[in-house]
Amino acid sequence: MAYALDNLPDSIEDFLSTRAFGALNSIDETNNIHTAVVGFHFNMADTKIRIISQKNSKKVKNIKQNDHVSLSQIRENKWLSFIGTATIKYDEESIKHATDAYTLRYEQPSENPDRVAIEISVKTILGNA
Repeated sequence: MAYALDNLPDSIEDFLSTRAFGALNSIDETNNIHTAVVGFHFNMADTKIRIISQKNSKKVKNIKQNDHVSLSQIRENKWLSFIGTATIKYDEESIKHATDAYTLRYEQPSENPDRVAIEISVKTILGNA
């Protein structure tokens, strides 16, 4: 089922309120799919996903080459897949925003001077949450 981005049901927020991780899929330099387990936060208001990462990670390298990504979360018989385009953010404000969002859902991450934020502009949400 596809969800309308301008009319998302509360069930999506409920589904994403648990401390579950997601699978981020990006395309590598050989056009193969690369999957990384990530902590993430989906903002219902601006329909953006925020992730924190290392600036030299494989997923960051992939996104710099090809910004098309998907991210999925599965729990028992419920699932969501977010499809969109990703941007790497290096500025302090974006990194703080993503880190704060991560902390709300998971826990305070350790300090990391090589941290960047990945921001996904969601275009499509599929699932049955």
